[in-house]
Amino acid sequence: MSTETLKDAYTGFFKGSEMVGSYKTLRPTYPKELAKRIVSYVKDKPGVVKLAVDVGCGSGQSTHILSDYVDQVLGVDLSEDQIKYANNSTPPSNVNFKVGSCGDIPVETGSVDLITVGTAIHWFNLDDFYKEVDRVLRPGGCLAIYTYNGTQIEHREEDKNKSINDLLTKFEDRVLGNNRPPSHWSKIFCGENTFCELELPYTDTKRDASLSIKSERSVASLVELIKSYSESKEFLRKHTDGNKSFIELQNQIMSVLNSNGNTADESPITLVLPLYVSLARKPE
Repeated sequence: MSTETLKDAYTGFFKGSEMVGSYKTLRPTYPKELAKRIVSYVKDKPGVVKLAVDVGCGSGQSTHILSDYVDQVLGVDLSEDQIKYANNSTPPSNVNFKVGSCGDIPVETGSVDLITVGTAIHWFNLDDFYKEVDRVLRPGGCLAIYTYNGTQIEHREEDKNKSINDLLTKFEDRVLGNNRPPSHWSKIFCGENTFCELELPYTDTKRDASLSIKSERSVASLVELIKSYSESKEFLRKHTDGNKSFIELQNQIMSVLNSNGNTADESPITLVLPLYVSLARKPE
């Protein structure tokens, strides 16, 4: 997919205060352990971590976690609405946000110690991005690309745990899998929740698939999260009655839980999103 087509799709998807606000509310926060591991990788070799740039930052979920470990953090996103929302959300004092893109990062050449991409790489033209990464990273600087893939839950009762995760897997295969462009996960993941060959621009690399995001939310919020995925938006665009599929999924989960008369908004569930991390270091 061309860069311009990706830009049009991205800006069209993340447009308007309602969409941006729901994205901030529904999308999970990354664990601080992720930031610790990334910064530790940068510090494996001599050099400080003064400036980090989070590309495709959205409303700042992956940007804020760096603030305790890096002197200055810049979040960059193509969506003006996302950047406006991020700047108005009282970020930490060492975090700022600017409009930019994967092929046009608004910083000086060789000025960046760390570039991060949190669940956004599927929107990028990799050739354009990697050229820009090589321009802005200092020698020895690092690139960290991470994403979550495969919505799962944890439940204390094993049979319910399996039944609900089977429902989620089948739903994602049917609804999400059929609405992903060629540039999406197909080149990043293979098999079931297996991290594999995302092309990286440097040979000094490291892969990590040992972390996950865990959060407590309601069944209704879980379904709304899935509904917020770009693939779901594409499914809804193609099918005027597509919302019925999400209602059906919610009802199926509630049936498994047997929530004693509680509504989907009142029924808690533990969301688990496996994290996959790729790290690469620019030659010194």
